[in-house]
Amino acid sequence: MTARIPRPFEGVYGVSLLTAILALVPFIFVTSAYALLRQQVAHDIGAGATGLEIINGLATAGYAFGALLGGDLINRFKQRHLFLLCEGLFVLGCALAAAAGGAVMYGAGRVLQGFATGLLLVIALPPVIQRFPPQRMPTTAAAINIGFFGAVTVGPLLGGVTAFEHAWREFYTALGGLGCLTWLLALLTLPDAKPPNPGMRFDIAAIALGLPATALPFWAVGELTGPGFASPWFIGPLVVGIGCFVALLLVEYHSKEPLRPGPEMRTTVLAAAGLLGLGAGATVSPGLYLAAFPLPSGIVGRIFALVELVRSVADFILAPVMLGVARVASGGVQPNAAGLRFSIWLTLGVTIALTLGGVALYLLGGAGLPRPDLVAWIERNQPAIGSPPLAQTLRGS
Repeated sequence: MTARIPRPFEGVYGVSLLTAILALVPFIFVTSAYALLRQQVAHDIGAGATGLEIINGLATAGYAFGALLGGDLINRFKQRHLFLLCEGLFVLGCALAAAAGGAVMYGAGRVLQGFATGLLLVIALPPVIQRFPPQRMPTTAAAINIGFFGAVTVGPLLGGVTAFEHAWREFYTALGGLGCLTWLLALLTLPDAKPPNPGMRFDIAAIALGLPATALPFWAVGELTGPGFASPWFIGPLVVGIGCFVALLLVEYHSKEPLRPGPEMRTTVLAAAGLLGLGAGATVSPGLYLAAFPLPSGIVGRIFALVELVRSVADFILAPVMLGVARVASGGVQPNAAGLRFSIWLTLGVTIALTLGGVALYLLGGAGLPRPDLVAWIERNQPAIGSPPLAQTLRGS
C-alpha cells in the first residue's frame, strides 16, 4: 500500500482559509503592479506596447476562462488533486515569465498564471465555505475582502519597489516561491474528499464558446494601443467574442445540466449577475455571496464561475476601452486633459446608470433586505434567501 501523506492541518479552519487566499492573491499582485513594470518588461523582452497589452489582456482572459472551466472540474474531480495541479501550473507560469527572453515565453507565463488563478478561484474558495459551520461565514467573507483588497493595495507598492530596482524577474520568482509555499501548505491541509458530482456531463458547448468569448474581446482591447477603434483587428475579435459570450449565456440558459446555473437564475439573480460583473472588482466577496445566497450551496462553485466570467469580461475590458476613448477624444496618440476629462465623465455616466439599474432591480424585486439563513444554506443545501421572480413582478402577475 502507498503511504498516506500526513495532513496535520486538515480540518483546521484558519489554515484552510489561508491556503485559499494565498492561492489567489499573487495574480492580484501582478495585475495591480503591471502598470509600473510594463516599460521595463517591454524593453527587456523586446515587445512593443501593443504586444504587451495583448499579453496582459490574454492573461486576464485566461483567468476568466479558468473560472468557467473550474466550475466543471470541481464537480467531477477531487479538490485536493485539482488544487495541487493548478498551483503547480501557477508556479510554472511564474518561472516562464521570470526566465523569458522574448514576448512568446513571457506571454505564455502570464497567460498560465491567469488561467491557473481562475481555476483556483472556483477550486479553492467554495470548499472552504461548504466544509465549515455557517458561523464561520462572516469571518470568511471578511478575510477574503481583506486579502483581496489588501493585495490590490500592496500591488502598486511592490510594483514601485520592483521598478526602482529593475527587478521584475525577481518579482515573478518571488511569486513562484509563494506559490511553492502554498502548494506545500495545501499538501498538508486539503482533505482527500470525493467530488460532489463525478458523473456530471462535460459541457462541451460552454467550453467551446467560453474560450473565444474571453480571449477575443481581451485581444481586441489590446489593439487599442495601436490602430484604435476603427481597426478591423479591434472590431472583428470584439464582435465575434461578444457574440460568443451572448451565445454562451443563451445555450447555458436552456441546457438541462448547465455548467453554470441557468433556469434557477431566472429571478433577480441573472440580471444582477451582469451588474455584479461590473461592480465586483470593488466588491468581490459581497458580490459573490449575493449571487450565491438565493441558490443551493452545493453549486456555489458554478455560481462563482459565472460571476467571475461576467466580471472579468466587463470589468477588465472597461479600463482600456475608456483609455481608447480618451485618445480618440484627444485627437492624438496620447490622451490630453480634455480627452481624459471626457472619458472620466463617460465612465461616471455608465457607473450612475448601472447603479440606478441595480437599485431599480432591487425595488422591483420587492424582497427587502432579508437575513440569510446560513444554516439552511450550508448544512441543508437550501437557498439562504428568497429570490423574487422578477419577470412575474414586471408582468404584474
